[in-house]
Amino acid sequence: MAHRKLLAAGAALDLLAVLACLVLPLYSSDGTDGTGSATLLAVNGAGALVPLGLFLGLGLLAWAMPWRVARLVAVLLHGALTVLALLSIGLLFVPAGLALAVGGFRELTAPAAPPVPAPV
Repeated sequence: MAHRKLLAAGAALDLLAVLACLVLPLYSSDGTDGTGSATLLAVNGAGALVPLGLFLGLGLLAWAMPWRVARLVAVLLHGALTVLALLSIGLLFVPAGLALAVGGFRELTAPAAPPVPAPV
């Protein structure tokens, strides 16, 4: 069950990264009226919530799905999204992606649960 704890840690790190994207000033400017900074939401508007929701949703799916294959697909999609977003917010999601990847690898190498016998 160590892989489930890693998947939960990855989902928690996703939540932290989403909160960081909403709160931290990720943009700065040097204009004629001085320097300034702004958050992701202030610059991009409500549309910035879509990729953040995708990251968080995939992290939660990787942790909470009851089916092994669905969890692994969520881990792979999260990794692909992290690589695609590396030039912007993806760097904040790398720790979550690593925790999910290690948890997914451990799940692949863990033996499958034995079948539950039918009641007699």
